[in-house]
Amino acid sequence: MSAGCGSRFRRNLTPSLFIQPCRSLSSLLVILPGCRHSSVSLSGQSLRWIQGSSVATGATLEIVPQGPTYSEFETDEPMAATYKANAEALDRVFPPPQGRPMSGSTDMANLSLAIPSIHPMLGFDCLPAVNYQPEFTAAAASAAADQAVVDGALAMAWTVVDLAIDEAQRTRLAATAYSPGARRGGTL
Repeated sequence: MSAGCGSRFRRNLTPSLFIQPCRSLSSLLVILPGCRHSSVSLSGQSLRWIQGSSVATGATLEIVPQGPTYSEFETDEPMAATYKANAEALDRVFPPPQGRPMSGSTDMANLSLAIPSIHPMLGFDCLPAVNYQPEFTAAAASAAADQAVVDGALAMAWTVVDLAIDEAQRTRLAATAYSPGARRGGTL
């Protein structure tokens, strides 16, 4: 979003200093549930909210898509259940789901539409800090974070072994394996 020169504003930083920007930029990440294709245009309530903000401030608005469009993640539930059981065997705890499903943005989501996938997450006692905060960075350098990495890797390795030795799982996964031109419902 960019504001044109007609949308000048003043901010008093010191008694004698004013800033009058001619242009400001904003970057937004919009996650659209049910998005299963690579070219999605911003529409509906999100677009009206952005347009309304522009009109309310007298700014001009230009929307320029940047980077790839990430789809909704499609979790392979049998694979996820196997991983969860393995992580729980390492005393990892998974709180019961509450409300709507957790969402995020990753290029792995696009891949999940083509091949069976999971994107497990393990906690390491960092709350209330979350990703991209300095407190999270500090917590990520702890023994608890190191243990989460080890537990996650071991649970994933056990999951691969479990899926490989289970005839029904192996057959199911082989039948849904990616091949050029064949997709489970999305695009890469």
